[in-house]
Formats: sequence, structure tokens, C-alpha cells
Amino acid sequence: MDADAFTKPFQLTKTMRRSPYAAIDPENPSLSAAGKVVIVTGAGGGVGSKVAQAWSQAGAKAVVLVGRSANALNDVASGLPQAAVHAADVTSEKDVEALFASVKEKYGRLDALVNAAGTMHHDAGIKDISPNAWWQDFETNVKATFLTTHFYAKLFGGSGTIVNVVSLAAFLSAPNMSSYAAAKLAQIKFGELVGLEHPALRVFSVHPGLVEAEHGRGMVVPSFTPFAKDKAALTAGLSLFLATDPRAERLAGTFLSANWDVDEVLDHVDEIVDQKLLSVGVGAKLGPDGHPWAA
Repeated sequence: MDADAFTKPFQLTKTMRRSPYAAIDPENPSLSAAGKVVIVTGAGGGVGSKVAQAWSQAGAKAVVLVGRSANALNDVASGLPQAAVHAADVTSEKDVEALFASVKEKYGRLDALVNAAGTMHHDAGIKDISPNAWWQDFETNVKATFLTTHFYAKLFGGSGTIVNVVSLAAFLSAPNMSSYAAAKLAQIKFGELVGLEHPALRVFSVHPGLVEAEHGRGMVVPSFTPFAKDKAALTAGLSLFLATDPRAERLAGTFLSANWDVDEVLDHVDEIVDQKLLSVGVGAKLGPDGHPWAA
């Protein structure tokens, strides 16, 4: 069985990454997060916990861990001296407003937000899934992203970096995935639109790959377990790179995969931006004369 069967076909870059590398290493001095404050939602999970570790390793002033389970957050925080735990439901307007107000009062600044909280329903089709379960994917993946972005812009002036952990599933069609794929597509499009209203707020939509569950953290989908070889630390390092390397600014508003080599992506950034290669849209060339058909 080819462990790369669900990774290699979706490569933008010739180099495929499944574990951290030098360009996104938190120990890289050029990625220093010294003095920065970051909020990480879903911080008790596989990707979120690694994001928190990476930012702490890079010297962040404060890493605010957010999630529903205080016990899970405290477990992550135990090894991170800069960590602050804030238990909250990110689908609750009241909870999210209180979170951002608390960060503003305590630190007076916010430099980055990583939305790693998410849900995925994949075990029932449209006819069989309960409406509440179907909608939960929109609550966690879309509403929560809106709420955190809303209060970030409202309380901190609309500048900084947001990294939304999304999924390649947004662009694929598969049975039993309607709620998740549609929610992730909406999350990606929302990320594009934020920059139109707040140009100084850079938003990136990052597919983490098929992440290997480590130390009891992370989502396990049995049918994909043989292919789940991507390290959560890969997305963690990429989030740090996107927030600290000024070259990443050109990619704001785009979809990126953690499996793609960032140096190779940046080598082609002009083509990516000019041709909107990583933006949500219709592939046809629309215009007053219609699409230029091949025949």
C-alpha cells in the first residue's frame, strides 16, 4: 500500500513534505516570535497542541490555549512556560468575545490567531445523518472562524495574521462528506474575503495533510490511517512561518498545503498570485465573448 496515495497526487511543488524541515523550523532565528502574542484554538488537539509548542519554542511572549476541555489544555500548557489556558466554546459568541477581551486586557496586543478547532462528520450520508450533526461542521468550522476573526478585527484593529486549518476535502467529492467538505470550502472562501475589508489582516487557509495521531491527540479515521503520515508539527511550523516571514504576505488569502515546500511555493509566487492558482473560483474563463472553447 502506497502511504503517499492521498498526498502525492495533490502536490503543487515537486518537493513533498510530510515532516518539519529547515525553512519552518521554530529554532530558525528568522522565524522568531519574540514579543508576539498568539491565540490557538483547538489547542488540546493534535495540530493545535503542536502549534502551541512551536510558537513557544520560537519565543512568543504568550501562547493562549483555547478549547473546551481545561484538563486537555492544562496538559499541553504544562511544558510551555509562556502558555495561558482559556477554556471556551469557540462556537459561542459570548465565550469568544470574553476570550478576546481577556487577551486585550492582559497583553494589550494580538499578533496571530491559529484556528485549529474543527469537527468532521464522515460516517453517514445526507439522508441518514441527523440535521444537527450535519450542521455541527458549519458551527465549528465556519461560525467559529467568523467569531474569532470578528473579535480579532473589532478589538485589535484588523492587523496581524490568521491561519485557518482547513482541508483539501473542500475541493474533492466523496460520499458522506457533504457537511465537512462544504464547511471547509466556506471557511476557505471566508479567508479570502477578510483581506478585502482588512488588508492588514493576513489570512491563510492551510491544509495540514493527513495527520498522524500522536500521544492520544488527533482525529483518527480508520480508513485513512495507513495514509496518515504527516506530522502535526509540519502545520505548526508553517503557521509560524506565515506569521513571521514577510515574504509570505504575497500569499495572504490563498489556500496552502503543509505538504508543499514553502521555498518552492515562494519561487513561483508571482504566477500563483497573478493567475489566482490557489484561490477559490470557477475554472472557466468568463467574459463578454464567453469561454474560449477548444472546439
